[in-house]
Amino acid sequence: MADLAVTAASLVMAYLATPVAWFWVLLSQMAFDGCAAETAHCNYQAGSIVLIGHPLITIAALVFGSHWAVARRRERRLASFVGLSTLGGVIVIFFVAEFATHVASGGRLFGAPA
Repeated sequence: MADLAVTAASLVMAYLATPVAWFWVLLSQMAFDGCAAETAHCNYQAGSIVLIGHPLITIAALVFGSHWAVARRRERRLASFVGLSTLGGVIVIFFVAEFATHVASGGRLFGAPA
């Protein structure tokens, strides 16, 4: 019973964290506002790929994790690690998207470049 509770809770948290993470990535795209200067080295194409790719990859991870958890529960096997891994995957995908935005914006996301 504890396995089901952990699996359900972690999958629910992953599904709730997904739109929040996407909105944060969307707000992070404002780092490209500092790219108006001629000395800025910004990669708008990479920023667009992050903006489009982040939700697609996150949704794919959610669907895969949910289906895998259901399959393991049907086989009466432990599935809590699948739910926790799915939540961890959503978090890792978010941080990778933020780092990619930082690099693509020429270092303007986490502070002005030196």
